[in-house]
Formats: sequence, C-alpha cells, structure tokens
Amino acid sequence: PIRKLLFSGNSTKFQEKYNFSSQKQNLLGMGGSQGAQAINNFIYNNINDLLESFNIFHICGSGKIKPINKPNYRQTDYLHSEMADAYAWAEIVLSRAGASTISEISALNKKAILIPLSTKQSRGEQILNAEYFASTNKGVLLKETNLNLDSFKKSIENLNGKQIPDSSANLQNNFNPGLFTKYLLSTDQ
Repeated sequence: PIRKLLFSGNSTKFQEKYNFSSQKQNLLGMGGSQGAQAINNFIYNNINDLLESFNIFHICGSGKIKPINKPNYRQTDYLHSEMADAYAWAEIVLSRAGASTISEISALNKKAILIPLSTKQSRGEQILNAEYFASTNKGVLLKETNLNLDSFKKSIENLNGKQIPDSSANLQNNFNPGLFTKYLLSTDQ
C-alpha cells in the first residue's frame, strides 16, 4: 500500500522553503529510517562535487546528521508529512531498494539510483527489487561496493538518457508478483 499523502506533494513549496537553486537537478538522498551509512558517507565525502550539479535534500537517519552548512544542501534525520513534497521536488532519488521505497518511487514515477543491501547484509531481496526496477527503464542499480563519484556520474548519465514510461501508467502496470514469488521460493529454507 502507498500512503495517499505521497500523491499530494508540492515541488514549488519545497523548492522555496529550502531556497534551492533553480539551475540544478534535484537529488533526494535517503537510506530509510535507519539511514544507510554507505549512502550517507558517499554524500558527505563527495558533497562539493555533487553540489556542482545538484540541489541535495538528504534524509540521513536518526542521529546521523553532520554539521554541514552549504548552499543547496539540506539534511534531516527523518521526514513524515513533508515526504510528499520531497518526492514531488526530486528529479532523481538515491536510495536503498526496500519494498516500500520501490513501491513509492514507482507509483510516483521517479528516476532512481538504487544501492541495494548486499547478500552479506540481507537475504538478497533488495537486489531483486533493484534489478526489477532498473528493468522498468526508471532506475539504475549500483552495487554498494561500486559506489563512488565516477560510477555515480555514469549512473546519472544513464538515467538522464532514459525515457520514463508515461506517468499515467500506475503501479499495477509495474508490479510483478512473479518476482516476489521467485524470491520467496528461492529463499525458503
């Protein structure tokens, strides 16, 4: 289920509230409510390079905010009611590949660079989620071990070259229950 609230976002309101540049692409970086250390570190370690091309709104997880004060960069530990506006504002989402996130970005027709948890950190479901989402022409799967500035830039080029399917297509058209059945059958132990 997708929260109805997410479909009522206001991009202009979000852009003006955080005083982002109108000359850059909007990147929403998030790693779930716990924060994904790999995504956080990538943004923190490359912030100056990223800010050359992007406005960045960074959801970094509880207790993970760093004292960074730069134009066109904002961070928070968590978003609730303002999440709809953040999604509406985002042109590209950088995120893990959990089922809720995949469902939301698919339903909202967003482009995404997905950094799934590896099989060392999970049962592999995020890898399957990211592979499937990338096959819909809206995303790029980037392995955590390959997450660096060069691979990110290549992923952005790849994403910017993709045509997103018509926004009138709904989540049902992108949902593949066979994928999840395959996963459940392959991990039943």
